[in-house]
Amino acid sequence: MTNDQKKNLKATIAEQIQRLKAEISDLKISTEPIERDCSLGKLGRTEVMAELQTAHKLLEHSQTKLMQLSHAQVRIDDPSYGQCQLCDDPISYARLQLLPEAMLCIDCANERGD
Repeated sequence: MTNDQKKNLKATIAEQIQRLKAEISDLKISTEPIERDCSLGKLGRTEVMAELQTAHKLLEHSQTKLMQLSHAQVRIDDPSYGQCQLCDDPISYARLQLLPEAMLCIDCANERGD
């Protein structure tokens, strides 16, 4: 990986972390429990509960992604960054641009069903 590619990945990671932190903050607000006596308007309690469940799943996914990106941000200057943890082949730069937290090459990820 060239220095310019690494620099671009660092910027991508930083941008994604910033975006996820804002998203997580919003999701935390939208996952707050509703009051029992709260007027729900046109939405019934079932719909509100379904929306809350979806928001909780999104929050969990976003928090996991943030943790993975933070880990990638720490690892990026390590020589092992960009090397597949299973086969030790390089992870393609195109894959790292899309998933800078990737720890597996596309072939190993496909074999594992990721």
